[in-house]
Amino acid sequence: MKNNLSFKLVVISLFLYCGNNSIEAATGKKYALASPDRKLKVEISTGDKLSYQVMHEKDTILSLSNIGLVLTDGTEIGNNSQVTGIKRKKIRDNVESPFYRFKEFVATCNELDLKLKGGFGVTFRAYDDGVAYRFYTTRTADVTIKDEIADFNFNQDYTAYLPYTTNDKKPMAMAFQNIYDVTPLSKAQPKVAFLPVTVDCGKTKLTLLESDLEAYPGMFVESQKDGYGLKGVFAPYPTQTDFYPWRMQEYVTETSDFIARSSGARTYPWRVLAVTEKDTDMPVNNLVYALASPNRIGDTSWIKTGKVAWDWWNDWNLKGVPFKAGINMDTYKYYIDFASRNDIEFIVLDEGWYNPKSGDMLIVVPELNLPELIAYGKQKGVDIILWTVFNVLDKQLEAACKKYSGMGIKGFKVDFLDRDDQTAVEMVYRIADATAKHKLTLDLHGIYKPTGINRTYPNIINFESLFGMEEVKWTDIKNNMPLYNVTFPYIRMMAGPVDYTPGAMRNATKADWRAVYYSPMSMGTRCHQLATYIVHDSPLTMLCDAPTNYLNEQECVDFITSIPVETDSTFIAAGKMGEYIVSVRKKDVNWYIGGMTNWDERDIEFAFSFLPSNVRYTATLFADGINANKQAEDYRTEKLIIDKNSRIKIHLASGGGFAMKLEWCPVRGEVTSIPEGKNIPSFYKKYIETEGLYVTSSERVSDEALLKACDIISLMLSKRPDVKAHMVKKGCHVMVIGKDEETCDLPEFAHICNSPDSIAYWNWRARGFGGAPEDEFSASCGEENLLALSQDKYTGENILIHEFAHLIHMVGIAGVEPDFNDRLEALWKSAGEKGLWAGTYALSNKEEYFAECVQSFFNCNRYADPANGIHNSMNRRVKLKAYDSEMYKLLKEYFYEIEIPINNKIHK
Repeated sequence: MKNNLSFKLVVISLFLYCGNNSIEAATGKKYALASPDRKLKVEISTGDKLSYQVMHEKDTILSLSNIGLVLTDGTEIGNNSQVTGIKRKKIRDNVESPFYRFKEFVATCNELDLKLKGGFGVTFRAYDDGVAYRFYTTRTADVTIKDEIADFNFNQDYTAYLPYTTNDKKPMAMAFQNIYDVTPLSKAQPKVAFLPVTVDCGKTKLTLLESDLEAYPGMFVESQKDGYGLKGVFAPYPTQTDFYPWRMQEYVTETSDFIARSSGARTYPWRVLAVTEKDTDMPVNNLVYALASPNRIGDTSWIKTGKVAWDWWNDWNLKGVPFKAGINMDTYKYYIDFASRNDIEFIVLDEGWYNPKSGDMLIVVPELNLPELIAYGKQKGVDIILWTVFNVLDKQLEAACKKYSGMGIKGFKVDFLDRDDQTAVEMVYRIADATAKHKLTLDLHGIYKPTGINRTYPNIINFESLFGMEEVKWTDIKNNMPLYNVTFPYIRMMAGPVDYTPGAMRNATKADWRAVYYSPMSMGTRCHQLATYIVHDSPLTMLCDAPTNYLNEQECVDFITSIPVETDSTFIAAGKMGEYIVSVRKKDVNWYIGGMTNWDERDIEFAFSFLPSNVRYTATLFADGINANKQAEDYRTEKLIIDKNSRIKIHLASGGGFAMKLEWCPVRGEVTSIPEGKNIPSFYKKYIETEGLYVTSSERVSDEALLKACDIISLMLSKRPDVKAHMVKKGCHVMVIGKDEETCDLPEFAHICNSPDSIAYWNWRARGFGGAPEDEFSASCGEENLLALSQDKYTGENILIHEFAHLIHMVGIAGVEPDFNDRLEALWKSAGEKGLWAGTYALSNKEEYFAECVQSFFNCNRYADPANGIHNSMNRRVKLKAYDSEMYKLLKEYFYEIEIPINNKIHK
């Protein structure tokens, strides 16, 4: 009863508060709203006009600006507004954000909702990093909106960053790809600009964006004729369309005199004003994502991100191959082979896999046998994404989704929307919904800026809407891409991820660069290109160059493919918009740092104070070479040991960059003699411990082998301290068999090595065990395999990872999760029923299924194609992810997706 009474009191007091404010406001008032940190303040005025202004501390950064909706029935929401109700609340939103720059984040704001007479209202929110407002209507009948009033007035002639339309005849029909005109507001060109747009207000920067755009046209801005301001403009509602014959792309030919028609009971898009004090806060502003409607598709575990071996940018331009390159089976099998060798998850079949003039994506060109290509990719652990045109897919939506998902296609790259009127936006939502139901991902090109739909439909994993690498095939040097590359991360990336399509291995200085369509080159250095893989938010990212151009650049390819596309957190360590940027990302226990500059060379001193204490990292650095100002492909590499007290200086050449990964070094002791009090057989003379687990050997084994074993088991257990603690409690340990020792020399095996025949058998049969036959708490392996010595009989795989996986499973995981074996057995049986792992050791039992898959997860299983009774070709993580995705997801619960530094050479 007490709890019920308290609830009623809260409701009543809220009602009275709202009622009192409603009466006060009826004649037109001003209402204040502040951000949680009180730095940002919004003042809303009602009465003759509905308007607002924004202050940052004591400075007015947005002067009084009118807002409203104009309906075709003559209603003008915002004129003579009468407030009939007020609601205020504090919001703390714990946002799960898969495939985003943060794995999760918290969005906190204060909200003011003004209910207006006539079935309308407006909601304002103030966050610490920006302000947003949206209208809503509560009418029962449909509404038709003639126009929206969205003014943005400034009290000074501030500098604006404006990406103008590229179509003067039809300004709202274009690909949303242009560089920025950096200009005072008073000198802005008489063109519409697409969002995001940034205005430099001196102490702060204000960026205009929108979120939760649905069943409504997107917003452009154009300059005000009087004063210093911008105003929102919107594409009119289409009434007639036609098609370009070369790819059956739909375009608008006639429009209405209104912008939107929809249900009368709805909310409208958020108008977002991101406010940042420091440039480095801009790329990690999360307002667009935070304000979008939450996930509508439920489970996201099926969604696969990754890297792509891409065909279009390099124009299928292979060299030194025994077949004619083009849209044919030989070419795409070559791309698949390249992707498979380099742990690249996908290839894209870009324009040409169906006849674009036909507008029929259900009929594949005769040069391609798509089922055979999909099967070939699956055998190699490489999935396929298909390119298409928005309206072509929309016309055949259900049939195309059903057909291609059923064949094993993983997603669509959808292109050439080139508009954002209401019907275009509705098409995007239809496609997002249908593809999600068929478990297909989307990479959207030729589209308007992201508006948070990737939160609503997480199967949309990337967007273009930027002046990306395709532009170097035809652009002019005056379109300064190194400048753009250190500008758009601050502006465009606020809206969402970017499919910039990097990876050029032909790199040119400002003096040497030229546009070559069939053999394009990047502006700037090799390391500028490498840095993009860290600077950009890009859950699906391309390797844009031809596979044959990567053949002599294996060091760069290996580095690119080692950089994760999904990260746990991101921050900008240093930078200034238009000059340079240094981005830092964390994934699992490792860190990734990328920096790039404009055409001005510069020196950067970098501190690692963000790292945790008492932890060391092995750093791999790629930096501009000493001659990079003359030869843009020149670079150098360096290995470093880094901790939180480290500082390094890096020189960036003109158009240059750097990229670095920091891999966690496990905490370990020193190799010593056996400590007193340890119940360890006298055969063992050497000992090393890592956080309670220990490795031991005879005196004939090198210290290097013990140290290597120690690192491996530490890294394997780095994600699950609870599993590790249970294994420590049980006394789990590893014995290393010396390269000159036999298996039966170890005293633990005396009970099975009890006759000449059994000794001969076991010395032949095994160089390591996990959990048996010695005891359930130990694993063993050979020194020669740990160090990849010449006498190793298990070349091409790591035995300790297999054997220690048995301990992690049977002692560690099963010890803390009693139902784990049931889950594992169900997966093992399911894999067998699906025909997975046929002809391999993995199907022997659930224990070997786990251990073999752990080897593949850590990129250290032996390769065999076809399967040889023990192994098959699924020997690496990227292949496991494509081949046995359910087991991959299970292993991710217990292991980080990291590289364990092993000596073994693993077949790719």
